[in-house]
Amino acid sequence: MSKTISHKKLVGIHGRLLMILATFLLAATLSFTSAAQNINRAASTKIVDALNQLPARDRALYNRLMTDIASTGDEGLEMLIEMVARNDAGSVAAQYAISGLVSYVSAEGYDRQHRISVLKALEAAKEAATDVTVKGFFAHELMLLGVPQVQIAQKAAIDPKIAVKALKKAASEAKKNPSELNVSLRCAALEDYLDAVGLVEGEKEILKALSGGCREYRFAALYWASKRGAAILYDKITALLLKLKGDDARIDVIWWLGEEKNGQNSAAVVPYIASDNLALCGAAAWAVTKMGSKSTLGQVAQLLTSSDTARVALGESCIKSYTGSVCPVVVPLFAQAASRGQAAIINIIAQRRSMEDREIVIDNLNSKDRQVADAAYTALKSISQLGDLELLYGFLENAPEQYIRDVQDAIVEALSCLPDDKVYATLAERKNSVEVQKQALYWPMVIASANVEQLFSICAENNSPQAFLTLVQSISRSEVPGAQKLLQLRRAMQVAADDGQKIAVLDAVARTNTFIGIIYAGKFIEDTALQQSAAQAVRKLATGNKEFHGPEVTALLRRAAQVLDGRDAEYEKTGIEQHLASLPAEEGFVSMFNGKDLTGWQGLTTTYKKKKGLDNPFARAKLTPKELAGAQAAADKLMAETWKVEDGNIVFFGSGYDNLCTVKKYGDFEMYLDWFLYPEGPEADAGIYLRGTPQVQIWDTARVNVGAQVGSGGLYNNQTNPSKPLCVADNGLGLWNSFYIKMVGERVTVSLNGVLVVDNVILENYWDRSKPIFPIGQIELQAHGSKVAYRDLYIRELPQAEPVKLSEEEAADGFEMLFDGTSLHKWQGNKHDYVTENGVIAVHPSEQGFGDLYTAKEYSDFVFRFEFRLTPGANNGVGIRTPGIGDAAYEGMEIQILDHYDAIYQPWLKDYQYHGSVYGIIPTQNRDALKPVGEWNTEEIYAKGSYIRVTLNGVVITEGDIREATANGTYDHLDHPGLFRPGGFIGFLGHGSELWLRNIRIKELK
Repeated sequence: MSKTISHKKLVGIHGRLLMILATFLLAATLSFTSAAQNINRAASTKIVDALNQLPARDRALYNRLMTDIASTGDEGLEMLIEMVARNDAGSVAAQYAISGLVSYVSAEGYDRQHRISVLKALEAAKEAATDVTVKGFFAHELMLLGVPQVQIAQKAAIDPKIAVKALKKAASEAKKNPSELNVSLRCAALEDYLDAVGLVEGEKEILKALSGGCREYRFAALYWASKRGAAILYDKITALLLKLKGDDARIDVIWWLGEEKNGQNSAAVVPYIASDNLALCGAAAWAVTKMGSKSTLGQVAQLLTSSDTARVALGESCIKSYTGSVCPVVVPLFAQAASRGQAAIINIIAQRRSMEDREIVIDNLNSKDRQVADAAYTALKSISQLGDLELLYGFLENAPEQYIRDVQDAIVEALSCLPDDKVYATLAERKNSVEVQKQALYWPMVIASANVEQLFSICAENNSPQAFLTLVQSISRSEVPGAQKLLQLRRAMQVAADDGQKIAVLDAVARTNTFIGIIYAGKFIEDTALQQSAAQAVRKLATGNKEFHGPEVTALLRRAAQVLDGRDAEYEKTGIEQHLASLPAEEGFVSMFNGKDLTGWQGLTTTYKKKKGLDNPFARAKLTPKELAGAQAAADKLMAETWKVEDGNIVFFGSGYDNLCTVKKYGDFEMYLDWFLYPEGPEADAGIYLRGTPQVQIWDTARVNVGAQVGSGGLYNNQTNPSKPLCVADNGLGLWNSFYIKMVGERVTVSLNGVLVVDNVILENYWDRSKPIFPIGQIELQAHGSKVAYRDLYIRELPQAEPVKLSEEEAADGFEMLFDGTSLHKWQGNKHDYVTENGVIAVHPSEQGFGDLYTAKEYSDFVFRFEFRLTPGANNGVGIRTPGIGDAAYEGMEIQILDHYDAIYQPWLKDYQYHGSVYGIIPTQNRDALKPVGEWNTEEIYAKGSYIRVTLNGVVITEGDIREATANGTYDHLDHPGLFRPGGFIGFLGHGSELWLRNIRIKELK
């Protein structure tokens, strides 16, 4: 179906593109050479692959795509032009590509001949285009290339005689009936007349317009003159000022002269500053100011000496807007000015931060005139410097009460050149050095300059309501994640001095958008004084996120509905009931710890009689039931001695490595927990074992001797996959930290204090790295010989994909599962873009769109079976007998995976590029067996020596002998050096498309 693309949309497309190109043009290589993986691809393949990935998600990908497009030369450009000319839904990506190519070839140093080739092709395309938006698009691109033929139509010339008649007629009609329409028509007729006769001949009519009584007509003449070189009329217009009837016309003309900003006009305007008419005075003062003449600035400044406060205010505004130096002009007028004028001069000194005139400010701090003193104290911060501190301290300690805040602001300004920590230290030191009765003068500045940790110290040592309020506000307004805010607010609750401060904390907790915030607020819901704030926090947090649900949350919501009071209570209660009714049927988050005892937990078995190493799940599995029970009994006895519940926390007091384990085993889950490392002990270290496997690391970042400076949260025992966290997000020893951990299949995601530190990384099986991670297992709290505490442990079990098993027939026939829906353990390569999701491999291209996933093992002759589901235009491939490097289509063989039905590939797709083809060697013999996008396809690739057969959805679509097929050369006429490799890896080849794969198995042929 054809879809018209608006010009506005085209412009928007180009605008977004330019933002990318601004950085691209500096870095892109001006070469036709593409990446090694893509160098031999046909032009059509390169263009289509590029279009599938535009607009690019980052600069690196954009650089690569533009290089590929440019390398296709005239052939690729012809394809893109044809796609744009079709003006259908698929044209937008082609427009991106052409716009990018235009900027690419316009870069300095680019091949001139190729630029000319692009120019000629776009010129021909513009002439051939029949759709106005398509023609406009090509015209716009040609303008960027600098083509002079693309011009904006000129306005047709006007016959002067006709223009005169029209002007007279319009004037007559406006005189009879000065309606808005007639006045507008007269102004339009004047513009046409002046366009026809020009500035010199039209001078008389312009001056006549200025003298007339119609303001719109007057401005029409002035605006036209501004656009046509009004300077030659300045003398006559300024001479006309004296002759104009009424101040309204003078005001308009003077205002216009000011807009012209020509200093030669100021002499004619200055006299009107003295006018009794305040409006005329104002027009003149502003005009002179805009003209910027230093010689006439003094006349404006004289307004500051007026006894009329309105004129003083006018003078102050004009002087403040003047762009040059003003203080040498206005300061000498101080003695002549009345109090309002003196205040204005002080304000100007402050605005210009004139240190040369600071004594006027300081001398007038004690002025008996309140207006002047107010201005001086307000100006003080503008002229204060670090060297003034002692002077400012004296002012502060002796200032009248109403000026204390002004002096405090001046002190803060004087300290602004120092680092934040130095400002705080300086003010705290001064506060502590003065008499107790004067310390209150410094407290507001000390508090305002303190960071969160300093505010905690202040609140712990002093019952300062202002400090506490600042602390809560600082936490709430900070840019740290909600999980970190919650931890800080819980600390603030510990130093809260009264119910009012506790309510402030709960109100802030309600804005953290955290699951644990619900649980924490719920702890106060039975406190009468705090009940309403606690209930509101529970309501807001729980109803604001449907993911935050579970039996404990439901109970807290129902309790909140019972106790909520106030004018909106009924509405809020209804909202709670509606929210509860909308929640999914699944259980949600449940508590792993009841806060009272270790019910649901057990010790980790480590040894039993002479059997050791029983922390290893493989070793435990070899125990008899009797031996396992004995080992568990010994572990539970040790647990009772080393793990305690203290103040609602699980605390390890021992000195060994005696982990605490859940009795229950878990598969896929997400969980929250807080942890606390105590400073005492030989080494602050701990961790969380997932499915009985180490571990999400916890340690003291100060222990650089063991590499702890990288931070907590990493998958410490990984060797092949990332083991270090993405960043350091720890709060450190003696402070609580919060984990969010999600484990799906073999992949783990960790956020520490709300910061992502592990992003969907595969957790390796520490106990046997040749095997994938266990599908289920216990969760362990690691003890590492030092004191550690855990609290608020909540877990939500997630639906877990069941492993796909071979059919009885395939099992008997010797097939092996390469992907059973749970892990990529039998694969290597790009495990970042190829990930397990809901039992399938999802391909989510990132970075530059490339990166292949290969089997861990090499194969020679085989039967390879798999299922796939495509997205529109998706392009991938199965590489066979490849070395795992370079382009598999040439270094080995590639069996094409492609949505060849998509219009984006027509009509350029070669026979050997259709789905199922041996790329460049044997074209598919059946193009209709591929199912529509969104449906699952089943495919089998049979490879025995040089014989290849591809079966799609039960139909043989490709079959042939590669030696016979290449007897007279390859189908694509390109060199395929690895075509006859006897064996190699099997891989899925990334071409920047999203798709899904599942049920992958293989049988090796003898």
